[in-house]
Amino acid sequence: GCTDYVDFSDKSEFALTSIDLGQMAIIQGGLNVSGFGGVLDHFYANNLNQIGDNFDMYSNGFTDGPDIVFPELERVGSSIYIDYNNTYNGMSNTAAPSFPSLQRCDSSVSIYNNSFKSYSDFTSLEYVDWSFEFYNNFADGGIQYAGPGIPALPYLRGYLNYNNNSGMTSIPEFTNLTTIGYWINMYENYDLTAFPSFPALTHIQDGGISSYSCTSMTSVGTFLPSVVRIGGDVNFQNCALDQESIDAILVKLASLDGSGGTTSYDSRTITLNNGTNAYPSETGLAAISTLEGRGCTVYYNTP
Repeated sequence: GCTDYVDFSDKSEFALTSIDLGQMAIIQGGLNVSGFGGVLDHFYANNLNQIGDNFDMYSNGFTDGPDIVFPELERVGSSIYIDYNNTYNGMSNTAAPSFPSLQRCDSSVSIYNNSFKSYSDFTSLEYVDWSFEFYNNFADGGIQYAGPGIPALPYLRGYLNYNNNSGMTSIPEFTNLTTIGYWINMYENYDLTAFPSFPALTHIQDGGISSYSCTSMTSVGTFLPSVVRIGGDVNFQNCALDQESIDAILVKLASLDGSGGTTSYDSRTITLNNGTNAYPSETGLAAISTLEGRGCTVYYNTP
């Protein structure tokens, strides 16, 4: 164990190529691995179970870097930052750091500015207090990859952000997610082909959905089948949604009328125009009429 912080920062000048935390199971403070350039070949934390503060891994610029897996890590007492503070200089042709046993992160998970050849494993993650962010990451060498999903997570008090990722063709379903405090943001993912259905989601409490400029997104599938409240605007502008998907969005929003336990969707803005989005059918147009009668503003493509 360590009662303070474990800090491997600005080590590229020392040509340190390997980190091994050995039998260390608990770090009471934080773990910082930063400033390595491209020299780190191995990172071992095979017995690490708990980090009390932040886990920071930024400004490393790994190329063909190590597979970084935390097989036993179950809890991070604050936030996980993977190249959060860096700009277009993160890890390249490197597997995204993976946390297969992580159950709890007491603040946020933020993964920014990397070129990955595979995605992170968060299959055991059951608690994140504030937000989960996967932003400005790229598939290296034209590899198509899926963004990391968090299938066990039931609740987010803040935001779910998957923005401006290139080469990310899909996002695993958030099977058990029931509540988001603010926004679902999934905009400018140019290779994302479908919006997740979020089968268990019931409440987007005080925010909405911002999923504009996903220019390959053709489908929303069964759109939010369990949702009873959306607190903000809905934006799928400049996408490539087919008519069935355009209708599904409109019909779902119109069904939120204050009956059957739902909260009425009114006085909001719904943006479905531009790009190659289809125009609504008669079913969608009828839903638009209902929504406009409740004070909503609806932007949509016409023939």
